[in-house]
Amino acid sequence: MKLFLIVLFGGFIVQLMAPWWILPLLALGAGALLGKHPWPAFATAFLAGGLTWLLPAGVLYFSRDHRLADQLATLFGLPQGVFLLGATFLVAGLLAGPPALTGVCLRQAVHRPRQTLPNT
Repeated sequence: MKLFLIVLFGGFIVQLMAPWWILPLLALGAGALLGKHPWPAFATAFLAGGLTWLLPAGVLYFSRDHRLADQLATLFGLPQGVFLLGATFLVAGLLAGPPALTGVCLRQAVHRPRQTLPNT
């Protein structure tokens, strides 16, 4: 839950001032610090990262009569502009999910429990 909130709200706040590639860095750090298991961290960061971009895109889409989105959809060969919202969610999820997975795996690789040898 902490990972989700950090990626979601951290992504909202940090991306107001920083470029798009700050989201993978944020997900990597949050995954390394807060993630316990690799695949749940991937799914959580994927969902949070996708929502980080989907919510503002959805607000702009539905508040502006979706003309621009429909024109872009025809440019990309999509039937309606609403499909761009799904593409936005997918791209942002793929920007956040794998770095969180990598962060958890790196932490597990670095902080392996030490095995003690029996005294002989």
